[in-house]
Amino acid sequence: MCVSEGTYKSRSSERLGAKDAPTPCCARFYESRLYLLCIQRVFFFSWEGYGNTVAKNSVYRAEMVLQRIFRAVIMGPPGSGKGTVSARITKTFGLSHISSGDILRSNISNKSELGLLMKCCIDQGQLVPDDVMSRLILRDLRAMDHSSWLLDGFPRTVPQAEALDDAHSVDTVINLNVPFQTIKQRLTSRWTHLPTGRVYNVDFNPPKVPGLDDETGEPLVQRDDDTPDTVTLRLKAYENQTEPVLEYYRSNGVLETFTGTETNMIWPHVEAFLHKKLFSVKQKVA
Repeated sequence: MCVSEGTYKSRSSERLGAKDAPTPCCARFYESRLYLLCIQRVFFFSWEGYGNTVAKNSVYRAEMVLQRIFRAVIMGPPGSGKGTVSARITKTFGLSHISSGDILRSNISNKSELGLLMKCCIDQGQLVPDDVMSRLILRDLRAMDHSSWLLDGFPRTVPQAEALDDAHSVDTVINLNVPFQTIKQRLTSRWTHLPTGRVYNVDFNPPKVPGLDDETGEPLVQRDDDTPDTVTLRLKAYENQTEPVLEYYRSNGVLETFTGTETNMIWPHVEAFLHKKLFSVKQKVA
């Protein structure tokens, strides 16, 4: 609807004073379609600018949320699918995967002071002392003070868990609870790339080329400790060793257990939980 000359003068007089009010010629311009088109374009660009500002603020807020450090521990007996779930977590949520086994092998291979000490314990059939294992893992974690991570294979004892808590705040502990009978069946189908520790399963996580590692093309082997009798002993040892750790984290209110017989059935629940957990963390940041 066009603004009349009289109306325009009246509104202009209120803002500018009578002597400053536009002339009738100017008023006719304000009545014209050109004026309306100008007003529409000014409004459009103003709104577009506002929208861009909101969008930029949203992007900035998203960046701020993503910068929130999130740290998790994943636990589960050998053959529970922990490696597969860990890989999916790191891919989906961008957490860095830290494997205690990788750190152990690297230090032994590089003949570091702690690596030589651990090799001596392993060669003698002894457990690596808690303080040695804690020093080894925490040294690597210090290099990731400003990163989000998923810790796999550590802690395995309550003293190790306490050492980790003294150094870092753990947001959640994911526990994969898979029946031992299911694990026994899995491990007989398990093949390993020994230099890296990468594990494949011919039933649900097979290599691209049977018998060969996906990344190096080197041969895979079936470990001696994947025989049924050895698996039974390993699972019992894991249960005895880690149950106190699970209870420690349960009492701290950070333990979340996922039970199932197939990794592909467990994973959606893990994924949904982490989405919810990360969202609650974002809300705390807001």
